[in-house]
Amino acid sequence: MATRKSRLETQFTGDDRPFQRVVMRVKGSMAKMRMAATSMRGGFAALGGGMLVKSTVDQFDRIGKLSTRFGIASESLQKLGHVADLGGADLETVAKGMGDLNKRAKEAAVDGMVMYNREFESLGIDAKEFFKLGHEERWLAMGDAIRNATNRNVAMAASEKLMGRAGKELFAIMEQGREKQKEQMGELSLLTQEETRQIEEMKDHFTTLVKNVLAKFAQI
Repeated sequence: MATRKSRLETQFTGDDRPFQRVVMRVKGSMAKMRMAATSMRGGFAALGGGMLVKSTVDQFDRIGKLSTRFGIASESLQKLGHVADLGGADLETVAKGMGDLNKRAKEAAVDGMVMYNREFESLGIDAKEFFKLGHEERWLAMGDAIRNATNRNVAMAASEKLMGRAGKELFAIMEQGREKQKEQMGELSLLTQEETRQIEEMKDHFTTLVKNVLAKFAQI
């Protein structure tokens, strides 16, 4: 007589090998995640618990997806997101704001759009030199410009035009200036772009696996 397990396997596909291959990929990604987690200096072990693991996986999965969407390195997003978090903002606001800022920098420096060149100039920033900087340096350069602005209202208006609504939401955080923000960035243990991608891959595999299993159970 067939066991419940064998009946379920038969009703899924009649052949559990595809299912097992997915499981093995998930296990492989889990192993990669455990290796990546060691770079977090024991954070998982110190705090413990399944909820911590899930929230951390969700966090780095989100970082990976925002990194792809806005073309910002995951290491930079981790640093900037940490600064924003300490200031009461969130990662999505940082990613969207930096995405807009990068776009405006290109439009000013490469495309020669006068309206955005004017906004950079009002902050004392040379758009062409600014465009040569990496993401973190662009953030810090904006912070310096905002902190050193002689007219705070003009600086706020310019940052909003260059970064969208995020410019207003992040203004007080960026106003802390370079040294304070670099200090905050230095507090963070980072995962590399590759480690973040491994966690993202694992989450995607697991999400697909769960949906497939639930769909098969619904057919029983």
